[in-house]
Formats: sequence, C-alpha cells, structure tokens
Amino acid sequence: MAGVNNAAGKEWTLTTLNGEKIVVAKPPTMKFTQGKLSIFGGINRLSGSYGLIDNAVRMGELVSTKMAGDPALMELEKDFAKVLKSVDGFHVHGNELELTSNETVVAAFRSED
Repeated sequence: MAGVNNAAGKEWTLTTLNGEKIVVAKPPTMKFTQGKLSIFGGINRLSGSYGLIDNAVRMGELVSTKMAGDPALMELEKDFAKVLKSVDGFHVHGNELELTSNETVVAAFRSED
C-alpha cells in the first residue's frame, strides 16, 4: 500500500511509452485517487477506474472526449490508452512512476509534486 499512497493524488507526466521517450510540447498527464483515473492526453480527456486486487492493478474501461487535433498527438493518446488497458502492476520510486504489463515497464512518468 505504500506505493499507492506515494502515487495517489499527484499529477504524473508521461516520459516514456513502450520504451520510446515522449517528446511533445504538452505530454499526457495522469492523476489517480480513490479508484478513479483522470488523464489529459494532449487533446482529449480520458477517465476510468482502477483497482488493486491480489497485489495487481486492474484497469477499468476508459471513456474519452472526442475532440480532434494534431494527428501525432491523437496517435499518442490512442497508444497511451491501449497501453493502459494492458497494465497489471506499478512501481513508485520517489517522483518516478512505472506502469508494468507482465513485469515489463510499458510507461514511465515523472511528478513535480
């Protein structure tokens, strides 16, 4: 539970996705508290739920606004949402958060909080 307490309530900025460094002016951000997940992908807002069951993360279905914009950012949002569906674990190291799928890091974040 210590990892959950260290991660909850902070705004996390995506730094890598599937091993690729994120280099955009306004990278996606994520915040989760009390089972609710809120994401700003750069263009759209996504929300959903998560739960910790048997020491594993279970992600619920994500709901998204349907705004259009820069095709590259839209593709990043799509890829990010797809990765989130595969997440089954996480690690918090100070101001860094890693999301994992089958013990492989699929997304990394940094927090200024």
